Amino acid sequence: MNTDDKRTTVADGCADATSKSVMFWAPLPPPIGGVTRSATELIDWLKAKDRFHGVADVGQPKSLPAAIWRHRKAPVHLFWCSTPEAVAKYSVIARLVQGQKWIYVHGGQAEHNYRSARLLSRGQYDRVFVTNTDLIELLGDWKLGAAAEVASPFAPITAATPRRVPTRDQQLIVAIGGYRSWYGLDIALEAYDQIKSARPDASPTLTVVMYGTIDGPRPTDHLLDSRSDVRVEHDLDPDEMLTLMTKHDTLLRPSTVDGDALIIREALHAGLRVIASDVVPRPSGTEICPNTSSAFADAIMSGGILSTGDGLGPGFTELL
Repeated sequence: MNTDDKRTTVADGCADATSKSVMFWAPLPPPIGGVTRSATELIDWLKAKDRFHGVADVGQPKSLPAAIWRHRKAPVHLFWCSTPEAVAKYSVIARLVQGQKWIYVHGGQAEHNYRSARLLSRGQYDRVFVTNTDLIELLGDWKLGAAAEVASPFAPITAATPRRVPTRDQQLIVAIGGYRSWYGLDIALEAYDQIKSARPDASPTLTVVMYGTIDGPRPTDHLLDSRSDVRVEHDLDPDEMLTLMTKHDTLLRPSTVDGDALIIREALHAGLRVIASDVVPRPSGTEICPNTSSAFADAIMSGGILSTGDGLGPGFTELL
């Protein structure tokens, strides 16, 4: 869809808030992966700019009333939203506090799950930020308030080194957060099997990195049963993950839903090829393809369509 006429700058009346201190509302720690990293980066940035009013853990209901009362007069309230449950909770908090009210909506499961909460926050926010242009139509249904501004939740990370060209013996890596099925482990494994079958004389490798926790059975565990040809790592810290990535040629991101995945930006910056599903806008330099195992296998062997970065915005802090 054409989104050129739907992207806006700062909402009327909010420009004077861009130098004021910000009260940050988020579940702490936020959900795994990039959402956690983006929250940490934002808090550090606010502190460095002397604009940090405080932070409240909305995941602690017993302490939330006291936090609302203590910080109700903050000049700006920023709500970090990554789940439908957060939308509902923030709609209540926003009615009880004063000052400017801003919300950042991450992508991820939005298309699938957020619609159930679309009426809870009607017209409450002075600024609305979203991960990519795909969320604009969804937010139009919500009528959250101000027109949405598109911004990456992360500090800018650019591709500092040329991406690696395809080779016959590619070393592939894929990261699966929270053992969730929507990160596409099944697609990565099937694509890996297909390239081995197509090139029996080649010696590709695949590393799967699992991180985060989940309540109940892990829906991806059975996919790795009896897979002695796949290396599996668990819960690496950011430095370990980056070190491991640099020992590989290509990062795969066969996700069925997604936001602005930090790991893609880090991989591009480290010089890896990145092949990702075309379900959402991807950073410039990413090779995109349909989210099927055959399409990923073809892209691994022959290259995907190079993304120009359309649909993503500047770093979030650039708009603050």
